[in-house]
Amino acid sequence: MQSITSITAAQLRLLNRPPGAGELLELAEYGFSLRATDRKEMLKWCELAASHLSQATAIGESTLVRAHYGNALRVNLQVERARAVALVALELAEPNPDPFILEALGSIYYSLRDFDSAYSVLARASVLRQQPPHREHLLRTLLQTAIVLDQAGRSTEAVDYAARVLAVAPDYGILRVAVQNIGLFLTNSGQPSTALRLLKHTQDLVRQGGKVHEHQLDWLLAKIANAQRRYNDAIELFETAGRGFEAADAPQLAALVRLELAYVHLYHGDYPAAREALIGVRPFLTAIGLKRDSSASRLLEIAVSSSISAEACRDVVKALVASVDGCTSAGTCETLLSSLAPR
Repeated sequence: MQSITSITAAQLRLLNRPPGAGELLELAEYGFSLRATDRKEMLKWCELAASHLSQATAIGESTLVRAHYGNALRVNLQVERARAVALVALELAEPNPDPFILEALGSIYYSLRDFDSAYSVLARASVLRQQPPHREHLLRTLLQTAIVLDQAGRSTEAVDYAARVLAVAPDYGILRVAVQNIGLFLTNSGQPSTALRLLKHTQDLVRQGGKVHEHQLDWLLAKIANAQRRYNDAIELFETAGRGFEAADAPQLAALVRLELAYVHLYHGDYPAAREALIGVRPFLTAIGLKRDSSASRLLEIAVSSSISAEACRDVVKALVASVDGCTSAGTCETLLSSLAPR
């Protein structure tokens, strides 16, 4: 297998000779490894691998490369294209798909807010993950399913799924993720006090995971404080988490925290503070690849212009959260833009 050095070198290799067995999947998996650090590079690597698929490529490799490419499109907010690519991968892989293909499709359905379809494919992936060749990532699949259930308003069920992970987590890394997810699901199911007790007993473990885990914990504590109507504590924690994500060069998370902060200010009738929080979102939209003329960026400018009602501004903020989180298409934002246009 060729060592991965640069995308230019990989392109030249593939131009000069046919890819070797497993080579395209190696490139796609390398792209997948960049998902948390450089989403644009992730897409380039996965797109390169997918562009060199042919009838000579083994079906197992071909379908996994397509699944990685679909996931990269999703992360880069091209969700409709992502679904089309992932559905082709699944069709080609039937009747025995690799569970990763189902998990990638589940993530795409989640981004499209089609929670029933997401749950359906992830439940199938969970069954496959219990078989010996695939058990390694079963806990990740269970957590992914729990997140879908939580977003679908089934937070109590989500707690049960995440608790299964907590009971058998093989290392502290998965344990930290499970604890934070359970805290979130408890909060969303109307049990913020229980969530707070859990985190008080486990926060040292969570913070030992590094800066990003620290900032995620502050973000979760902000959500809990808000659910408990401790307004001042929530504001302080949201601001702390936002500064932390900014310092950690995590623009997507920094944008999401500031959007949630703006929503809290709007809920409490403090429009000037909400506007200040929204202005702080601008540079992060650019950093995650949303251009100034994108529907999301145009919605943000409307929200900071003071020309719409607080209720309409809350709708804008919710749409922006979904857009930044990769959970809506441009068409959704365009529809909201149309409804806010002067009559």
